[in-house]
Amino acid sequence: MTDTIVDPAVFSGNVAYIVAACLLAAGLFSMTLQKNLFRLCMGFSVLAAAVRLFLVLMGSRGGMASSSPSVRDLPAAQFFSIVFLLISFVGTALALSLTIMLSRHYGTLDAGEIRRSRNGSL
Repeated sequence: MTDTIVDPAVFSGNVAYIVAACLLAAGLFSMTLQKNLFRLCMGFSVLAAAVRLFLVLMGSRGGMASSSPSVRDLPAAQFFSIVFLLISFVGTALALSLTIMLSRHYGTLDAGEIRRSRNGSL
């Protein structure tokens, strides 16, 4: 009899889901509470990584620790993960290029300052 509260076998199978949830929380935090445009782009990238990890985890049959050759990953989840990887890469590249253009035009990366200077010039 062990004195542990959580069964290690159950916890080890859920570590990847916990990591995906932490990445999702970090990405959402960065996307909602940051005013720096570069950090906003990094939050988008972290959020996209969390969604990709979750897609791969949900597409695997038998869990992460399965070594059976009869257990195969779902090909649709792999396909959607690759498509989402390309879409998130293009979205991140576009967001970073817009960030560079806004930084050169307004001289700052602060979204609040850019919004204030845009409203003041109208």
